[in-house]
Amino acid sequence: MEKKVNIKNTKNEIIEAYNDLLEKVKDNKKEEPKKELEKQKQIETVKQVADMSQNGIVKEVSELKINLTSSLDKIGDQFVSEFKKFEELQKAIAFEKKNLEELYQLSASTDSLAVMLLAQKEKKEEFEAEMLDKKQQLELEIEETKSAWSKEKHLHTASLKEETEGLKKKRLRAFSL
Repeated sequence: MEKKVNIKNTKNEIIEAYNDLLEKVKDNKKEEPKKELEKQKQIETVKQVADMSQNGIVKEVSELKINLTSSLDKIGDQFVSEFKKFEELQKAIAFEKKNLEELYQLSASTDSLAVMLLAQKEKKEEFEAEMLDKKQQLELEIEETKSAWSKEKHLHTASLKEETEGLKKKRLRAFSL
């Protein structure tokens, strides 16, 4: 609300009216640059639209087609190269799979060999235990035989001694008679 100033107004009323007018002027100045910017944007938009003629639109559409075609060609080339990489990866996987199968076969053979070695070790231990038992039995038999021979030898020696002594006695008796 605008206050009218006249000569009868007080100093404070005049200053208050002055401040109101000052604010209005500031608001108008703030609105003017905004309005000018909007006008400039409108003018630029009109110029851009004016520059767009039928030929300009056709030209831009053809440029878009060319860009689209070149982009599709690049994508196609990338797809082909990626597909080649994929095929190479599949070949590498097949080779590694074959290697793994060979390693598994080797592992199975190794396991089989380990089982055979374990069985051979067990048989060897059984054989050694059996041989040790037979050796002990043989040593026992040898000891018994030696003991028997020793007894027989003593008996034979004793009987031979008795016989020789008996013969000596008989000879002495026969000689003394």
